[in-house]
Amino acid sequence: MIFVIKKISSYILILIVSMILFIIFDFFFSLKILSFFSKNEYVDSKDAQELERKYRVTNKNFHHGLLKNFSGIGVSGGMKYNICTNSEGFRKSCNKANEDLKDVFDYVFIGDSFTEGIGIDYEKTFVGYFEDHNKNLKILNLGVSGYSSSIYFEKIKYFLEKGIKMKNLIVFPDVSDVYEEGFVFYRDDKLRNIKMHEDDTNRFDTKRGNFALTFINTIQIKLPLTFYFLKNINSYISKKNPQNYLRENYKTSAWTYSLQKKNDFYTDKDKEKILNGINKNLKELENLFTLLKKKNINLIIGVYPWPGQILYDNFDSYYTKIWRNFCENKCKYFVDTFPIFFENRQKIGSKKTIDKFYIKNDVHHNKNGHYLIFKELQRTLISKSDTK
Repeated sequence: MIFVIKKISSYILILIVSMILFIIFDFFFSLKILSFFSKNEYVDSKDAQELERKYRVTNKNFHHGLLKNFSGIGVSGGMKYNICTNSEGFRKSCNKANEDLKDVFDYVFIGDSFTEGIGIDYEKTFVGYFEDHNKNLKILNLGVSGYSSSIYFEKIKYFLEKGIKMKNLIVFPDVSDVYEEGFVFYRDDKLRNIKMHEDDTNRFDTKRGNFALTFINTIQIKLPLTFYFLKNINSYISKKNPQNYLRENYKTSAWTYSLQKKNDFYTDKDKEKILNGINKNLKELENLFTLLKKKNINLIIGVYPWPGQILYDNFDSYYTKIWRNFCENKCKYFVDTFPIFFENRQKIGSKKTIDKFYIKNDVHHNKNGHYLIFKELQRTLISKSDTK
């Protein structure tokens, strides 16, 4: 019996010493290892925040945007990518000179982080592909991470008043826009200023307190390898997906399929906010349509799926129905990329589709996903125009 206890004690001691050595190794060398094995230099989340603050700025007219005439590095998921802006803070290719903003632009894009193309060099985003394949057209990208329909309207209104001229506006309302409008953004009724709810400090997990969040963030910054292993151990034990956004009940994106079910994932209060978010999106896009119509500008709306839609939704999603119905008698075109993504799901399955078209451990599209969206844009906007 004593021998067994000593044996167990020695194993425990070896385990503890090994863990301590691993943590020490993680603390001093993990960032160098991650940088070595990645094509881009890995950046921890603290340094990433500092880099992001250099060019993501507040704006009194449309809440926030990108710094004007910026040329530098962006960070998404710990990985660096190139980001450049023009004289008005619109993202552009770092290899091209600023556009002459006095020109009449054939297509102007606006949307959130997916349209901005975070994590991807501009040339490999769907706007970048579209621009490169249509060199005869003048194109602008006004998309910025964190935007939703309230900001789409205010930003377009601001730049139209400033003298930007366009023939077509392409809006990509994101799956998250409904959540943003229902839970995050609100307007000061007197001034119509866009503001954020003060209690929206952690929209994805309200049960965690500040101490827990601080502790988790510290582990992620100081001990990235330890954080990675603990996260995956937790996923294995709980038999859940390692990323919140891949769970069927992920609050930000589940509305596209759960609201159509009798047993959905939202409380009555949350459901009310989601429905309010849908109505706010429709109202803001209606206001935008009215504004564009007065200036003889065509409205085009496009939609794309998140990984959650690939897993749990179908090609004729509630999300696509909302915008397809809205587009009747309003839009020049409706660009629906759901079918092309779901064709791939049918051929290779959900997991391989997500691996192929989305950045690893992220909701955003990789260059393959952006190219898929571009192909549908090209087919809908250019091919159809050529046949008319």
